[in-house]
Amino acid sequence: MKSGRRIEEDGGLGMRDPIGHVDFYPNGGVEQPGCDEGMKGYISMESGSLFGGLRRFLSCNHLRSYEYFIHSINADSGTAFMAAECPSWKEFQNGTCFSCSNDVQTLTGGGYGIKRRSVEVPAVRDQPPLCTKMGFHADAYLKVSYEGRTIHAQPMRKHVQLFLMTGAEKPFWKHHYRVQFQVSCSEESLNHNGEVGIPRIILHGDQGTTESMPLTKRQQYFGPGSMHMMTVAGGNVGVIKNVTMEWEYNMSFINILSWRIITSPRIYLAWVFVESLEIGDSLTVCPPEGKPVISGISKKMVHCTKEIAECSKKD
Repeated sequence: MKSGRRIEEDGGLGMRDPIGHVDFYPNGGVEQPGCDEGMKGYISMESGSLFGGLRRFLSCNHLRSYEYFIHSINADSGTAFMAAECPSWKEFQNGTCFSCSNDVQTLTGGGYGIKRRSVEVPAVRDQPPLCTKMGFHADAYLKVSYEGRTIHAQPMRKHVQLFLMTGAEKPFWKHHYRVQFQVSCSEESLNHNGEVGIPRIILHGDQGTTESMPLTKRQQYFGPGSMHMMTVAGGNVGVIKNVTMEWEYNMSFINILSWRIITSPRIYLAWVFVESLEIGDSLTVCPPEGKPVISGISKKMVHCTKEIAECSKKD
């Protein structure tokens, strides 16, 4: 489990190279959520202990490894700390790695037939992508129970790199959702000519609702017709039932070009497609009547069909 920077290059307390059968890289294996507190915050986290606060200040990322492991032992969900195989952290964040060789397994002809949920992810070392739980139950992918017998469903491999996202607070584990969306090619969208901002998403399911999750770390430009894909982490909502979209726009009083006086910042979305890694379900939604998502106003989506469009150039 790699949760901190390397000793030899980054001055950390960990190591980056894969050395086990499966190697886990939570949040990319470098910076962990919740490890950006000041000294005062760390002392508070350690119940006022100056020594404990100093230790956490110097090695918070490194300490997360055993904390993740402890919470993986008695995690109250069968999908807690699920990780997916991927060549790199960047590709995992971009939503490229979002399939599992062992997510749907059926006994066929004395062996296991593997159904892959996403076909765009390339096999690694001629093996389908792997998913398994980080921590105490990391070997769960090797065997399944069938008619009272333990059957080895996967061949033993080495140095498999798996990535996952966690939260900043205990019990740390989150569910992973891949979000894809296209900016509309409607006349209103073309006239508006795109927008700068941060799209945010709220998922509603049969077991709860997530917090408002930003889809990008910082403001960027989203032009008409452009398509985007990313992986985000949030609470377990069960089966996804609906989606709410929000648009975050940060105006700078120093930069006069960022001022919006006549109209509010807005984005015209064509469709939004969301799927869950742990549950395996998916949902496509669209803004009602093609209305824009306006900064500061949450927009509840409606179910629809995903139709990828190409914007025609304006005369």
